[in-house]
Amino acid sequence: MKASSGGAGGPDLAGVRVLVAEDEAIVAFDLEETLRSLGCSVRDAVSSGSGLLELVRRERPDVVLLDLGLADGFAGPIAASLRAEGVPFVLTTGYPLRLFDEPALRGAPVVVKPYDARELALTLARVTGR
Repeated sequence: MKASSGGAGGPDLAGVRVLVAEDEAIVAFDLEETLRSLGCSVRDAVSSGSGLLELVRRERPDVVLLDLGLADGFAGPIAASLRAEGVPFVLTTGYPLRLFDEPALRGAPVVVKPYDARELALTLARVTGR
């Protein structure tokens, strides 16, 4: 999944600080590489929700890419906490959202797995105001 940063290839995401919450290591690695190719600064990658909020408070990313199924369970409560803290997030999932009846997920931007780099870039630009 390669993409150019800015210009004709898509929005300019240079310097956008992204925290990745993804429980599958290979998916997280691929996503980090894609984000870097888009010009983003990947702040960290975590596989579980435990400690994620502390990391968010310490790192203050511009956006969190939040997989709905983390190593320690469903990420709905994490989404609720991110909303409460005012931290933008994008849900990343291979599951249809209609399967989850969670208020914190309603209206959240979603990037469906497998990721399309252009869709990811456009979603990040929209969420971060780029």
